Amino acid sequence: MPHILFPAVLSFFLATFPLHTKPAYERPQAPQLSFFKFDSIDILHYTINLDIPDILSGMIYGVTDVQLNPLADSIKSVTLEFQGLYTDSVWIDEERVRSFSAHDKYLDIHLSEALIKGTTSILTVFYHGKPLKDPHWGGVYFVKGTAYVMGVCLSMIPHSAGRLWYPCIDDFREKSSYDYFITVADSLIVACPGVLKEIIPAKQKEKTYHWQMEQPISTYLSSFAISNYAVLKDTLAGLTHDIPASYFVPGKDSSKAVKTFSHVPVYLRTFESLFGPYQWEKIGYAGVPFPHGAMEHATCIFIPDAAIDGTLHAEDLLVHEFAHSWFGNLVTCATDSDMWLNEGFASYAVALYHEAINGKSAYKDYIRHLHRKTLQFTHIEDNGYYSVAGIPYSLTYGSTVYDKGADMIHNLRYYLGDRLFFESMQLYLKQFAFGNASTSDLESFLAEKTHKPMGDFFNTWIYLPGFPHYAISGVSIDSVYGGFISHIRIKQRLIGRNDFSYHTPLEISLMDSLWDTENNEIILSGEEETFSIFTPFKPGLILLDKNEKVNDGTTKEYKILHKPGNYAFDDCLFNLEVKQISDSVFFRVVHHWIGADTTNVPDGFTVSPDRYWSIEGIFPGDFYATGSFEYNFTHSFRNGWLDTSLPYSDNKKLVLLYRSSPESPWKEIPDTLSGNYQEGHIDVSPVLPGDYCLSVK
Repeated sequence: MPHILFPAVLSFFLATFPLHTKPAYERPQAPQLSFFKFDSIDILHYTINLDIPDILSGMIYGVTDVQLNPLADSIKSVTLEFQGLYTDSVWIDEERVRSFSAHDKYLDIHLSEALIKGTTSILTVFYHGKPLKDPHWGGVYFVKGTAYVMGVCLSMIPHSAGRLWYPCIDDFREKSSYDYFITVADSLIVACPGVLKEIIPAKQKEKTYHWQMEQPISTYLSSFAISNYAVLKDTLAGLTHDIPASYFVPGKDSSKAVKTFSHVPVYLRTFESLFGPYQWEKIGYAGVPFPHGAMEHATCIFIPDAAIDGTLHAEDLLVHEFAHSWFGNLVTCATDSDMWLNEGFASYAVALYHEAINGKSAYKDYIRHLHRKTLQFTHIEDNGYYSVAGIPYSLTYGSTVYDKGADMIHNLRYYLGDRLFFESMQLYLKQFAFGNASTSDLESFLAEKTHKPMGDFFNTWIYLPGFPHYAISGVSIDSVYGGFISHIRIKQRLIGRNDFSYHTPLEISLMDSLWDTENNEIILSGEEETFSIFTPFKPGLILLDKNEKVNDGTTKEYKILHKPGNYAFDDCLFNLEVKQISDSVFFRVVHHWIGADTTNVPDGFTVSPDRYWSIEGIFPGDFYATGSFEYNFTHSFRNGWLDTSLPYSDNKKLVLLYRSSPESPWKEIPDTLSGNYQEGHIDVSPVLPGDYCLSVK
């Protein structure tokens, strides 16, 4: 039975909403770690003493005190994670431990007397050696006169890098406070999380930096950087207190740093207004000679030296890492498979920053580009379509987590609405502060606080791989007393998944020739439904998701055209040249990242299985424009293997097929190919409303 929707002032229905039954859906399970479970002790505090007498040698000499509470009675052995360094001796409450063994990434400590639940002990480990670094990304680096730790390792399991420089429980859920005592040559400066408490004279031409991190953090957020730094200091006004800020930069870059970090006060104001007060003791950045990214160590963010160049070219990177002060550092994902709660939200925060600084159009541009990147490249980067939750270990820090994660948070914002979304995020960060949350924790929290059903939303956008694709597949309009009823058929297709979405809100906009518009929210379930919508005018244009509130299997953009000229729709892979226009024109392009319906395709033509375009708008009679549709057959990651599924060869001709509506037959239209065999564009003149697809014959 079709759905009938009316303006609120009419407040009645012509038909009822049918109930939909959906197939049982089994959510992906987080992969289980195969190594030892650390559940017998709780680590309260680490005191890390490091002596690094010669930064060029890469050697460290360490003594770490581990303050712990037993979680059970009669514990006679303790296992810590510790990898790549030599253990000299182990002590418990100042008594030497006679039996311990180091193997692989574990340090097994056998005690002569059992630890008793409810007591506190201090385990002390003496060690030395050259710390490891990950073959791909992360670990401990000694390079260019600088020593530093990037706190995660991309190819090692677990990904946390704490165990590479001190014995610990290297798990997101084990949060502890820290004291760092790091002894270096007199000419060097040490940056760490927390607050610098003192600088202590040590041996001849050496000094010891004492940093204290009172708030609990996970091991991957613990770090140090040692270099011949210049230190820039400031005090920023936070919502609840003044916050000291320190910027550790190579001496040669100190003048450039003023510009690079000039917007940090704006980051603070923006995210405090959106997410609540900054809850850390300090704001800090440190430059390191690492060319492959940055790391959000709590209160001491590491960024590449190259980012400190006197410009704002790396501002998105600085903003992303600063946003981790809320998402990741304050509330940390419970497991690797929940990493989108850290990285997806930090990536999305960059879009929110653009919105706060430059307005809604800047936000839409940023999200549209991110969504196009996700649809075109993520399944190639990650070698398949994945859900953002339950990600395998090899993809913990992949594009699905960062890009698709942010993409789906945009959808969550629309689903909840701005007020509920931002209120909920502040409450979530407050409730889970200095703790951990899983994907199911967030789902349950949102259901409780917003009183909105979250199951179908999480099934559709969080727990399923790929994307649904929504499109209008047919329209008929009836004249009735007082207006018109438009019967709009919406079809759902699937990209990289096998399950349809249910109870998904979408917006349909009906527009007349004068651009008077009625916006209606529909709830789509399953493969296809028809919705009947009353308007007092006869629609000249019907648009699905005009305002880009839902990131599905399309990228879309509209522009209001006023004068002749060239208009780029970059994320729709389309360009428009307006040659004649006398009045404003509403012009929209939808790029569908799925092949067009192949019914009514002429014999001898093969259409693209991967994508097609819809051109939509209200064009006055004298409007004349040329449309350019991009193609690319190069086998390269840069282009995402865009059209390589289309069997184009020397004995085939590349053409455009056109249909005036989804129910009309496809037909070849005159076009001009500009470019070469591998890449270019196909031009049509004039461009008309309807669907266009690449084809070979």
